[in-house]
Amino acid sequence: MKSLPALLALVFAACFASADAPKFNLLYITADDMNADSPGWMGGKMGATPVLDTLAGTCHRFVNNHVTAPICQPSREAMFTGRVPHRSGALGFNPVKPGTPTMVTALKSAGYFTATINKTPHLKPEAEFPWDDKIEGSGKNPPLLRGEKQDARDFVITHVNTVSSGIALPQRCIRTEDWALMFHACPDGNAKFRVEAMSGITFKAIEAAGQTDERIAGRVKQLRVGEPPAFFNEQTDSGERGNLVSDSHYRAEVERLASLLLAHMEKTEDPQTANFKKALADWKEKNPKQKP
Repeated sequence: MKSLPALLALVFAACFASADAPKFNLLYITADDMNADSPGWMGGKMGATPVLDTLAGTCHRFVNNHVTAPICQPSREAMFTGRVPHRSGALGFNPVKPGTPTMVTALKSAGYFTATINKTPHLKPEAEFPWDDKIEGSGKNPPLLRGEKQDARDFVITHVNTVSSGIALPQRCIRTEDWALMFHACPDGNAKFRVEAMSGITFKAIEAAGQTDERIAGRVKQLRVGEPPAFFNEQTDSGERGNLVSDSHYRAEVERLASLLLAHMEKTEDPQTANFKKALADWKEKNPKQKP
């Protein structure tokens, strides 16, 4: 986990192939709170991103790519460090650990001029993000680019630790194209999960609708309480409403993903490892293997 983003490896390989090789420009674009299916090039029908759609038409596209944390600041810090949140120190809305290598320090050491626009408070401390210029205001892997295959790349793992209020609400998820296994570290039957997006009129309206609609009420409970663990079929249930973790038909896949997630957590010294092991033990006790 000490490597920088693979994007840098590709850029550096191209830039330093020979002493006379020119340096390529690197433009990195991120967007807040945009669903994966919003852009036209990802299937969106709203026509909201015509310029990006044109750019995507000339590029290599990663259509099953995920950030390591579904929250803006820790996902940015993960992309700029190549480390999962609990290794960089950026668990939520807090800076990376001093001395952490970043894309900015790597580029500057290679002779690049680095600049950024907006969201600069999300990339701290300044010693690890020493931009040459920064302006406030709105305004991973080379073999894959060559069409080659890579082992153990059929899944991604995402992390939630703390949210912008500072509250710790740990969650982990391992996701493939077909399945998702989620782990919520704190559900005990009481409503706990709450982020700023739940303070607006939209979520309040959803909660009100749940008073008379059992299906909506179930969704609200799922969001506010969670289930340790939860397992979803991404092909038939992309909205992740039906938890299949207790269905014996899917036991083998649940165990496979749980094993991969546990290996990742142990390798990265995830502080939630013990909690995940306990959740797995509880699940196995409640769902014993059926005899042949």
